[in-house]
Amino acid sequence: DLGPEVTRGYVSVLAVGQSPNINMSQSGRLQLAVWMTNKTNPLTARVMVNRVWYHLFGTGIVGTVDNFGALSEPPTHPELLDYLANRFSEQGWSVKKLIREIVLSRTYQLSSQHNDAAYAADPDNHYLWRMSRRRLDAEVIRDSMLAVSGKLDLQRPVGSEAQQLAGEVGRRAKTDGLKKDVTYRSAYLPLVRGLVPEFLSIFDVADPELVVGQRDVTTVATQALYMMNSPFVHDQAAEMSRTVLASGSTDQARIDYAFRLAFSRSADAKEQEVSLAFLNEYEKSLDTAKPAANRRQEAWTQLCHSLLAS
Repeated sequence: DLGPEVTRGYVSVLAVGQSPNINMSQSGRLQLAVWMTNKTNPLTARVMVNRVWYHLFGTGIVGTVDNFGALSEPPTHPELLDYLANRFSEQGWSVKKLIREIVLSRTYQLSSQHNDAAYAADPDNHYLWRMSRRRLDAEVIRDSMLAVSGKLDLQRPVGSEAQQLAGEVGRRAKTDGLKKDVTYRSAYLPLVRGLVPEFLSIFDVADPELVVGQRDVTTVATQALYMMNSPFVHDQAAEMSRTVLASGSTDQARIDYAFRLAFSRSADAKEQEVSLAFLNEYEKSLDTAKPAANRRQEAWTQLCHSLLAS
């Protein structure tokens, strides 16, 4: 049963100073935005700064990025949070300037090297004595594999595949278009509730059915199995191997190039030795009826596959 119509206004149960007065002839969005960014309301800037910090460091200054209430975790560095929040609002709420200031700091540029004394005093790295090691996001894993294989399409697609759906999703709509293989960046993949791309869902992408400020970080068997068996990963390994084979005149040079492609560093002496032994043994295990060039290509594809999977 419908109750009486409620007039437009601020949430009356919350006793908040200087809550916006809403003009009944307007939507109220402008007044809400002005109130949220008012200097007397420091929460908006703090929340945004904390989210940017979380994305750069893997954990927020306030660990509960979705909760700044009475049950939230206290900030590890309250003065720093207030300083950055003030700078953020003073600089015109520019996320780009905020990111620049953080990434140019000594703290952001620390290595992830272990220190026994620091670990004993602060095992969870709350006080940032090193850069914490972090898992790659789902989108980064996919885009990186496409990049090293040379197949990443940097052009932005026109519109979304979801625009082409005819009918209601989940009932009459033909959703095959959402599942087709594409090579543009993961940022442009259509995320429709219940139809999240398999790759992203396996690697903890944010659930589009919920408000997610902080993603889950899981280590489950399906992730390893996907990297081992997925046709997508196999295809990128094959493309990467063709690039690597054409890159140098010796196997040592090609191995070095493969490591630089995958890890942005050269292969060390042990990795060179193990990779060469693997290539030789794998090629010998293949059917000799196959042409030598095919056996060689397959061996390099498997090496590249192992680099991607790691």
